[in-house]
Amino acid sequence: MTLPSFFSSSARYRLLLVLSCCFLLFCQPLQGADLRTDSIVGQLPIDTPFVAVSRLHREQYEAIKSNPAVQKLIQLEVFQKQWKEGDKKKVRVKIQGDEALEIEVEADKTKVKVEVDVETNDFKEFLETLKETPHGEEIVAFLKDAATHEVFVYGDSSWVTMPQSFQFVMNTMQRFSGSNPDLTDDEKAAKLLDKLKTLPIQQYLNIQLPNIVFGCQVEDAQRAQKLFGQLKETIEKQLENSDDETVQAYRDSFQVQMVDGVEYLTVKIPGSWIPFYLIDRSEMTRNQEALLEFFLDGIRKRSFIMALGVRDHSVLLSLGGDIKHLNRPTGEKRLIDHPHMAKLLEMADQKVTSVTYYSEGMAQIGWKKDGNLKGYENWAQEICNQSEESEGIAKVISDQAAEDVVEFGRDLQKFQSKPGAHLGYSLMTADGLDRVSYNWSEHPERDGSQPLTILDHVGGHPLLVVAGRKAYRPEVYEFRSKWLTRTWWYINKGVLAFYPEGANERFIYAAIQDQIRPHLIEFDRITRELFVPAFCDGQAALVIDAVDLREEPNELIKEDFPTYPYLPQVGLIWGISDREKLVEACDGYRKALNQLLVKASVMSPDDEEPIVIPKPTAEEVEGGTLYHQDLKKMIAEGENEIPVLPVGVVSDTLAAITSDKNFAMKVLESNKLDIDVPETRLDQAMSCFSYVDLERFWSLLKPRLLEDVEQKVEAGEMNEERAEFARAFWDVVTQLKSVTSTTVHEDDVWIQRSHIRFGEVGTEDVE
Repeated sequence: MTLPSFFSSSARYRLLLVLSCCFLLFCQPLQGADLRTDSIVGQLPIDTPFVAVSRLHREQYEAIKSNPAVQKLIQLEVFQKQWKEGDKKKVRVKIQGDEALEIEVEADKTKVKVEVDVETNDFKEFLETLKETPHGEEIVAFLKDAATHEVFVYGDSSWVTMPQSFQFVMNTMQRFSGSNPDLTDDEKAAKLLDKLKTLPIQQYLNIQLPNIVFGCQVEDAQRAQKLFGQLKETIEKQLENSDDETVQAYRDSFQVQMVDGVEYLTVKIPGSWIPFYLIDRSEMTRNQEALLEFFLDGIRKRSFIMALGVRDHSVLLSLGGDIKHLNRPTGEKRLIDHPHMAKLLEMADQKVTSVTYYSEGMAQIGWKKDGNLKGYENWAQEICNQSEESEGIAKVISDQAAEDVVEFGRDLQKFQSKPGAHLGYSLMTADGLDRVSYNWSEHPERDGSQPLTILDHVGGHPLLVVAGRKAYRPEVYEFRSKWLTRTWWYINKGVLAFYPEGANERFIYAAIQDQIRPHLIEFDRITRELFVPAFCDGQAALVIDAVDLREEPNELIKEDFPTYPYLPQVGLIWGISDREKLVEACDGYRKALNQLLVKASVMSPDDEEPIVIPKPTAEEVEGGTLYHQDLKKMIAEGENEIPVLPVGVVSDTLAAITSDKNFAMKVLESNKLDIDVPETRLDQAMSCFSYVDLERFWSLLKPRLLEDVEQKVEAGEMNEERAEFARAFWDVVTQLKSVTSTTVHEDDVWIQRSHIRFGEVGTEDVE
C-alpha cells in the first residue's frame, strides 16, 4: 500500500511557513495579561510541585499575521496555489474483481491494484465535517477559543508525597530483610508483615497514583459550560438507554461529583478490577501469601480517576488517584505568593508568554545527602554473601570489592550537590524574546565570582562563542585517579582469573603490564603535579569563526578552496595560571607517550620504525608562543595536501588549540567582544556566556544558497515561482539576528538570561 507522503509539495510549503512563523513569532510587542487573575499560575496551591504554561497565543498569532515579511511570503502566487489546492496523494486501492467492479482479469487472478488520486484537506476538512454534526459550530468555536489563550499542565503534592512514602516503605523492607539472615523465607515473610502493620497509616495513604491536570483557559466560559452540560447529558442518556450488558455493568463508574462548587464528570476505575488472580501462588508459603495479600489489599483500595470539568474560565482534565486537588487554594496559600515567584510577579503585568516551575521537593525526589550510602552498604553485603561460595582469585576479588563498594559510596557522597527549585519564564521585548531561568540548586562545579576575561581573546567578533568558568577542584581528579587505579587492579585480577595457572597468556600479559605501568604512573604524576594546577583559573571557551580566503595571502590555501571563499576557523581556549607548568606537562606527556610507542614497536612482531610525536616548532610572537609543525618543511617533503594544521598557543594567561595560525594570532590579541545586545554586560561576574551571530552567519550562507537557486533556474530544475518563494523565505529567515545567554550567581540563586534578537520589522498591514 502506498502511503501519502508528509513531505509532499503542499506540505513542504506549509512546513516552511511554520518555520518562518517560528522565527518571527516574538518580534512584535504583545499586550500583557495579569498572571494573578488571568493565568492558572495565580490559581494553584502553594505546594504545587510543577507547572508548565504557554500563553498569549492569540497575540502571538496576530504578531505573525501582521508581520510584513510573512505576509510577503504567503501572498506569493505559488504559495497561495499550493496552500489552497491541498495535497494530491496517491493511494493504492485493492479491488475484488468479482465484487466491486466488472473488470477483465486473467482466470487465475482475483485481485487487481488500481492507483487513484484522492483530494484531502486534512485538519481543515475535519473541522468542516465537525461543523455539520449536532453542536458542531459551537464545538469548533470552543476549540478555537481553547487554543487562543493559555494551555497548561500541573501536578499536585502527591508527586512529592507518594515517592517519599513509597521509599519509606521500601527502606523499611530492606532494613528488615537484611537484619535477619538466619530466618527461613516463611519466617521472614511473617515478621516483615508484622513490621509493616506497625508503620504509620499516613505512609500507606500517600501511596497512590499521582494527580496531573491538563487544561486551557477560554474566553467564553458560558459556551464551555453549555458544551460540558451537553456532554454530561449525552453520556447519561447513553448509559440509561444502552442494552449492552458491559455498559450496564460499569455504569456506576461514571459519576458527576461536586468539588468546591464545580461539577466534574468522573470515570473511576478501581484497583479491584486488576486481575490479581493471574498471580501464581503455587509455590508460596502461607505467610508469603499473607504478605502478598497485604499489598494487594492496598492496591484494591486505590483507584484511577479521570475528571473533566469547567471551573470559571478554565477547562480541566484531571488524571490520578483522587480529585481533592481540584479545590481552589484559599487565602495567601497560592503558588504565585511563594518566595520563588517574586521575580515572576515583577513581570506579572507584562508580556509573559510561558512559565515553567518545579519545586524543591519535586527536584529532590529520590535524592538524599547520605541516603545512597545505605544502598552501597547493601550492595557490599550481597557481594560478601556471594563471596562465601567463591575460592582462589575470585574470592580475593569479591572480598576486596565488598570493601571498595562502601568506600566508593563514601567518596561519591562528597560530590553530591543539593537539588533545588527551578523557575523559568519567557518575555516579549521590542526586538525579540527574553528567557529568564532561576535555579536554586547547588552547583559547586561552577564559579560565577569573576568576569570572563577570556572573552577578550575570542577574536573580537566571532560567529559563535561559548565560554565559562569552573571552580578549581583538584579533588575531582584525585577521585577519578583513585578509582581508575582500583579499576585497573580488578582488570588485572580478572585476566589472571580467566587464564589457568602456568598459561603462556599470563606471562605475556604480565610482561605487557610491567612495560605499561611506569608510564601510567608518569602520566598520573604529570597530571597531578603540573597539568591540573596549571588550569586553576578555570576558564574555557569554544570559538567558531570564518575567514575570507579572498583576503588570505597564503596562495596554497586559496588554491585548495577555489569553490567557496570562506574557511571555518575553530579554537579551544583555556585560561591558565602557570605557563611553565603547562609547557612542562605537555612536553612530559609527549616524551612519555613516545617512550611507550617505542616499547610497543619493540614488542610488535612487525619490523617497522616506531611512530613518534615530533617536538613542535616554537615560534615566539607578540603576546606569547605558537607551537606548530613546520608547514614549509612539510611542503618541501611533498605533503602539500594539508594546507591547514592545528596550532597551539600559550601565553601567561591563556592556552589554546586553533585550526590555523591566523586564528591563533587573533587569540593572542586583546580585543573586546563586539556584540549587538546592549543590555548584556560583559564586564559583570558570570559563570557562563554564549553568543551566536546569526546575522553574519546568514550573510555568509545566503549568497551561496541564492546562487544555487539561480543556477537551478537556469538549468530548468526550478521554475521562477519556486525561486521567488525561496528568496522570500530567506528574507524571513535572515531577520533572526543573534542569540545571547549569560549565567550569573546572585543571592544564592543561579540566573540564566537568554535573548533572541530579531531585525526591525514594521507593524503596518500589507494588503
